[in-house]
Amino acid sequence: MEYIYAEQLLKKNKKVYLFLDEVQRIAGWERFVRSIYDEFKGKLKIFVSGSSANLLSQDYAKLLTGRHLSTIVLPLSFREFLTFKDLKLEDKIFTEKQESLIKKYLKEYMTYGGFPEVVLGSQKDSMLSQLFSDIVSRDILSRAEIRNENVMEELSNYCAANVSNLFSFGKMTRYFKSRGIKVSTPTLIEYFRHMKNAFLFFDNTIFSYKIKEQMQYPRKIYAIDCGFASIAGGENLGRICENTVAVELLRRRADTFYWKSRSQEEVDFIVREKKKISAIQVCYDPEDEDTKKREIKALLKCMNEFGLKEAHVITFDHEDRENVDNKKIYYVPLWKYLLERSKI
Repeated sequence: MEYIYAEQLLKKNKKVYLFLDEVQRIAGWERFVRSIYDEFKGKLKIFVSGSSANLLSQDYAKLLTGRHLSTIVLPLSFREFLTFKDLKLEDKIFTEKQESLIKKYLKEYMTYGGFPEVVLGSQKDSMLSQLFSDIVSRDILSRAEIRNENVMEELSNYCAANVSNLFSFGKMTRYFKSRGIKVSTPTLIEYFRHMKNAFLFFDNTIFSYKIKEQMQYPRKIYAIDCGFASIAGGENLGRICENTVAVELLRRRADTFYWKSRSQEEVDFIVREKKKISAIQVCYDPEDEDTKKREIKALLKCMNEFGLKEAHVITFDHEDRENVDNKKIYYVPLWKYLLERSKI
């Protein structure tokens, strides 16, 4: 502000832009932002950014009510990723050459994710490992009151290696206990909350109209970037494919859950939009008959429960449509799903 005054920037320019990055590290930042916003309203445009969901907390929102717009910036979408590869998709119908390049880049996107510096860099594995470590140490351990740093580090590595799997905090507590490490379930839940706030992971709960049931059942954990899942858990393409879909649904701000029948059949995503329900199953390779049979059986049970006439199966490259028990099932290649504009 001293510089702005000294250089008389407000007199020389119609508008001055002020960027404050990682501002959440400074206590009382929101009061400062409000004061200068109110003082120079219309003349000073302020951008506040940071690697913590605490920026979106209700306490800050109350103080800045009517003065701000918030947005969450995720790693590159697949379409954005392709522009980084100088592949611009202006047409809705792709040539055979374009499709080949898209599929090639999709494998890279699933392996290394969408952090811009990683996409443009050459040492992708080491950069991802360092980035993951930095987020844990800088954005979590250095800010939160973590009594057992080793537990936090092990928990973060476990989550990265087990994306798209069901996760139970109770079972994780017993796992640590079996190794002689005392940690309570509420503590692990709190640790995971810190990881969510640092945009390292997010989760989906089971679909239920009862909040209590959503909290009691295990949840599914996803990495905010597929690169973290790849470096921690290896190339399990089925799980990484599901994680890719989960991130895309998060990007589309979809209200998502997973579904499970009483006999344990599972559907990966239930998308709720007002009163409308959509079902999405992820099956990397439906050419495997046993896998396909299992996935479709679960999907049909889900469709019957919700009275759905159609559902979608997202695959890596298989595209088809079939009628099963008077229900339509659409098989959609992952790359097409990521490039389309619909909300399914």
